[in-house]
Amino acid sequence: TYIHTHAYACYCLRSKTDGSCTAACPYGWVKFDNRCFTYFASPLDWYSAEIYCVNLGANLASMHNENEYQMVKSLIRAHDPDENPAWIGLSGEDSQKDQQMLKFGWVWSDGTRFDFTRWNSNEPNYSNNGECCVNINWASGHKVCRLRYIHASISSDWLTALQGSKTDNS
Repeated sequence: TYIHTHAYACYCLRSKTDGSCTAACPYGWVKFDNRCFTYFASPLDWYSAEIYCVNLGANLASMHNENEYQMVKSLIRAHDPDENPAWIGLSGEDSQKDQQMLKFGWVWSDGTRFDFTRWNSNEPNYSNNGECCVNINWASGHKVCRLRYIHASISSDWLTALQGSKTDNS
């Protein structure tokens, strides 16, 4: 797999009202709220995709509300009309079997709180030992975007999110 890397320059857009500075997204990334998102159509396993993201100063994407979820769906459709599965930053303990504890066993790779999900029906199902990561998957025939718990070694495209920042430039 060949992945072309780019050098990014960050630009600061100074606010005329309060003198603060908000970083602009790198070229080709989509700004949403205070984050920048992009889609990589270069299949990798979950861990390799996360390492690639970290090397960009980002992480695999996390979603925390319905608006972010809808934006991620739109981003996938814009880059992949076939709507194939793509890695996101959610992972869990593969030894975690207690359904009551699931919410507490999930972590986003960017360190943010697990507070929003749209599981596919019958997920997470733990049908395959070693499942530990989540991809965003389109339910067959329904075009419904849902999350699926899957083994991390499977190669998929992936979504990356770069945390925006505000800097005081007074």
